[in-house]
Amino acid sequence: MTQAIPDESDEHPLTVIRRGYDALAEVADQLGYDTIDSLVAANYNEEAVVQDYIKDQFPEMPAPRKNELAEQLISKL
Repeated sequence: MTQAIPDESDEHPLTVIRRGYDALAEVADQLGYDTIDSLVAANYNEEAVVQDYIKDQFPEMPAPRKNELAEQLISKL
């Protein structure tokens, strides 16, 4: 992916994005997935997403409160 999307390029941004998308599709195929969506779905973890969100949005919150909030949010999924 990092080779497909250089830090700086004279190419149109959509061309660079398309190359990155194609590279991700190739990775998904090499890993045995039919599509990028199936790769993401197989590796998606709702609990990890919730934990990351809380950590990013509430860095000053004490850990016990973060855990309590995560449990409440996960129970509503």
